[in-house]
Amino acid sequence: MAPGKVSITFDAWTSESMTAYQAITGHFIDEGWHLNSQLLSLDELEGRHTGENMAFDLLKTIAKYIGVDKVICSQSPMLQDSCFSHSQLGHATADNAANNDKALTELEKALHDVGQYDWNSEDKRIQCVMKTLKFVINLLTSWRLDACHM
Repeated sequence: MAPGKVSITFDAWTSESMTAYQAITGHFIDEGWHLNSQLLSLDELEGRHTGENMAFDLLKTIAKYIGVDKVICSQSPMLQDSCFSHSQLGHATADNAANNDKALTELEKALHDVGQYDWNSEDKRIQCVMKTLKFVINLLTSWRLDACHM
């Protein structure tokens, strides 16, 4: 991260009452080179936490909080002709779920629709290392226990 860019982490889940939520946190380095983090949104999603619904919420949050360069009026179907600031979006971190990949692909399309061609979801996607590590440990532990019962 460099000063001027805001990277995000996000996660979505469904409550016991079957309501979908998504939290988005922004992370940036200030002029004094101090790392700052702030919860940008904790929203109830429209419908389930599909990649499309998550992307819409991501885009709304980015539009509200990230960037001050210039205002672009969006022709994106996701925002239906609303205006928002040119994004200073850095990287995006989320767990390895397929809906997160879809959310970032849809976000990339929407950003391209409004003229931000330099944000690429494959280049800017950071997968959560801890979730991957937990998966590997569970896999190895499961394999080792199965091997002991042969």
